[in-house]
Amino acid sequence: MLRIFHIAIILACLALPSPGHGADIQSGQEAYLAGDYQTALEVFRTLAAQGDVEAQHMLGSMYESGKGVFKSNEEGSKWHRSAAEKG
Repeated sequence: MLRIFHIAIILACLALPSPGHGADIQSGQEAYLAGDYQTALEVFRTLAAQGDVEAQHMLGSMYESGKGVFKSNEEGSKWHRSAAEKG
């Protein structure tokens, strides 16, 4: 069930327009979908630290699923909360 949730999130993020950072977030999403979690993590961390909501959400999902990072619901929730606070 959680896997379906993560796939739905990824597909939703891919469908959203990404003005100003499209190539960056897109490269992270493509790396994630290809299973290159290290590259995805680097892209999402950089953008999330700059306040990018999509990247924060994806980073939260990576922590909650343990893909490319040690699984941490606490860290995942932190990033999801940060994204939610920005809308």
